[in-house]
Amino acid sequence: MAMIEFDENGNVKRPKRHDFRFLSKKTEIANTQREFEDKLKSTSNQTIPVTIVWHGGSTEANVYYSANYDFWFYFEKLEEGVPIPRYWNAFGLGKPKANAKIHVDVEINFPLEITTQSESDFRIAGVLVEQESKEIWVYHTGRLSGKKFEDFWKNYIGASRRFSDKYLAEIGNIDSKDFVNNIKNFVSDVARIKKLG
Repeated sequence: MAMIEFDENGNVKRPKRHDFRFLSKKTEIANTQREFEDKLKSTSNQTIPVTIVWHGGSTEANVYYSANYDFWFYFEKLEEGVPIPRYWNAFGLGKPKANAKIHVDVEINFPLEITTQSESDFRIAGVLVEQESKEIWVYHTGRLSGKKFEDFWKNYIGASRRFSDKYLAEIGNIDSKDFVNNIKNFVSDVARIKKLG
């Protein structure tokens, strides 16, 4: 049982509040997206022309491939013709063959901006959080294309954190030396979950 602490006036001390805020401004999200891309691109040793396909659509793209981590990634800013403008950050395991059709294992997307309460309901799966220390951490809601929300949380084995009334899967501190490895581990875990029945 936790010990109750009292202040100098004999009042019960309130538990320390862990402050955080979700990044919402266009400029701060754009700056963090740029750092996110730079961290990943620094590990890439080549780009590969492919066609990324999904249910109902496809796009030709030059994806980045990291031999050290053996996964690929692709970035695109989506502003027109989408319900919520966002940064599309797509990831997949292994090295794609040139000009092949490939599928995304997971997306860690960020909204371009959050201007209303209704836009902060985590419809975009990637979440940027500034902690008390001013460090920026990347989280994921667990919403996956083609998979039930409950299936993710039932099978996810990584770290998570509760923010108010929502649990988010922890990917990592963007300034950590292990950040790219943390992303690779998250992509691998999601790929594993998607293979489950």
